[in-house]
Amino acid sequence: MPIDVTPYRVWFSAAPENQDRRAAKCPENEYKNDSEPRGRALIINNKTFSVDWLPERDGTEVDVVALRELFRYLHYETDVISNLTANEMKEEIEQESQRDDHKIYDSFILFLLSHGTKGAVYGTDGYPLPFKDIKAILNNRNCLGLSGKPKMIFIQACQGSKLWNVLHKLEYLR
Repeated sequence: MPIDVTPYRVWFSAAPENQDRRAAKCPENEYKNDSEPRGRALIINNKTFSVDWLPERDGTEVDVVALRELFRYLHYETDVISNLTANEMKEEIEQESQRDDHKIYDSFILFLLSHGTKGAVYGTDGYPLPFKDIKAILNNRNCLGLSGKPKMIFIQACQGSKLWNVLHKLEYLR
């Protein structure tokens, strides 16, 4: 039976890294996160790619189902968008950053599932979307509805090519 977390106040600590977060009890070091819903969660799931060097991400649907369930449990309104190019991902995040309803919510979650490289995530077209661009879109200056609120960004993507080189060599040997 699921646990009802509604009566509990949820706070995110913003204590400096060198400070024990459990000891950070000052209100200025914590974010309020008890709106109903808590906020929005946007999941961008890239499974199929138009370039041959990025294979299909089999099984990613299982992750999406689990994430939707988790975010529902945590009281987040969740949208899932699939198979976007790098430019479409950027546009989608920009549109999300301008939503008026963020003003009434306490937080935001962005979850990207795709292939990646160091410092970037790939769109279905094989072009990278740098992490710095994502952070710039969601910063306090560009995302006024979430200014001063936690914006959590999770990326599930490989960040290097060592494994790909091994896999390509194994395929070549077959």
